[in-house]
Amino acid sequence: MIFVNQSVDVPSIAECHQDIVQADPTIGFEVAAAALKWHRMSRAHRSKDQDNFRLTTLSEYLKAIVEDATTDVNLSMIRFAGSTQLTSQQGQDPILKCIVDLWAKHRVIVKDLFSYEKDCLERKVNGSAVVNAIHVLQSEHNVSLGAAKEVARNIQLDIEREMHGLYKEVLGRTGTDSPEARYVRALVENLAGNVFYSSTAERNAMPLLEQKLHHGIWES
Repeated sequence: MIFVNQSVDVPSIAECHQDIVQADPTIGFEVAAAALKWHRMSRAHRSKDQDNFRLTTLSEYLKAIVEDATTDVNLSMIRFAGSTQLTSQQGQDPILKCIVDLWAKHRVIVKDLFSYEKDCLERKVNGSAVVNAIHVLQSEHNVSLGAAKEVARNIQLDIEREMHGLYKEVLGRTGTDSPEARYVRALVENLAGNVFYSSTAERNAMPLLEQKLHHGIWES
């Protein structure tokens, strides 16, 4: 049994936002604004959006997912954690914008690779739509699940190679300790964390475990 200390005060969302803004008035405000935008998206609204997801190509799917409110939250939190302030000119740099776009696509591809079985289980149990890059790839190319996952892994590796090349361009132009270079390194670290979380999260592993048990793979 887990005992909860009722005397512990849990800060409200407003108090959390206040603390963030006080810690860094500039980036903290961006975090608070992005978090509020995301918080106002109700579950019912997101569910309705998922039911209307009828995207036929991976490029359409990635564009729609990348433009989700959670992208702004994550980017602002990455800048906040590293105290990385970018001027408007730096933020609009074409190479940096391309890196951010690749970062967003990488996050989606990796998440969907490891959560596909979970998404399918949710459809089976709750009747919810499967909003997943693997599902889109299967439909777009009319291939098996294994082939679709292989395509997704290759896309992941291609993105990583492209980001590495662009990072070298940033280093050559701005130096190692520039805000742009530090920001790119923080984005890469975030992607590494996303790979680790997605590959080890219990909610992603349980459907696979149930499949193995169902097919008797672990029978002695």
